[in-house]
Amino acid sequence: MFSKVSIFTAIALSFFSIEKTFASCSSYPAKEGLTSEIVEGGIKIISTTQVNVLSDNPKDVMKAFGKAKELSTIQIQRFISQGPGENTYFQGTLKGVVQLGSCYELKKYVRVTLGISPKTIKQAE
Repeated sequence: MFSKVSIFTAIALSFFSIEKTFASCSSYPAKEGLTSEIVEGGIKIISTTQVNVLSDNPKDVMKAFGKAKELSTIQIQRFISQGPGENTYFQGTLKGVVQLGSCYELKKYVRVTLGISPKTIKQAE
């Protein structure tokens, strides 16, 4: 079933042109890939994924955003699972993954950046 948020998003997109709803990627600061750094209390991981858009139809754009979020989450999970030693800090379901940004390049692609850090994990508990 559809969540209230996805229904609201679909309705909102039907009233606004899709290119005005999302920021252009021309000045988007994050490039595709994964970065990590040691921070107080653990590690901060940032994943940016780009997914091609099939058309400028709002449904296709939202589907691409969903796929980009999914791929970024998978990228974070793979990084954590392949890390050195036993990482009990991140075992189980990933809690604390937050969206840091997103953009849409008209009729080309969407880009989504997700991140996780000790701070976001603590906020999710």
